[in-house]
Amino acid sequence: VACKAVVEFKPEILFVSIGFDISATDPLGDFAVTPEGFTQIGAKIAALGLPTVIVQEGGYDVSRLGEYALCFLRPFANR
Repeated sequence: VACKAVVEFKPEILFVSIGFDISATDPLGDFAVTPEGFTQIGAKIAALGLPTVIVQEGGYDVSRLGEYALCFLRPFANR
């Protein structure tokens, strides 16, 4: 739904605030996003082909933040 709205709006640049507190291992969140899920989210956003500014916020399983960030960002490197 969000990607469809972005396409319809036709922005020149996209700003994304990614919070890794939606991960399945986050001690404070109540979500269940897996590393593969972060890759899928990143891939959908990267596929928009827009210049993108990404800011990371949230995420309290500090032992896995790097892994989640790589999963999310990897699709941007391939476009």
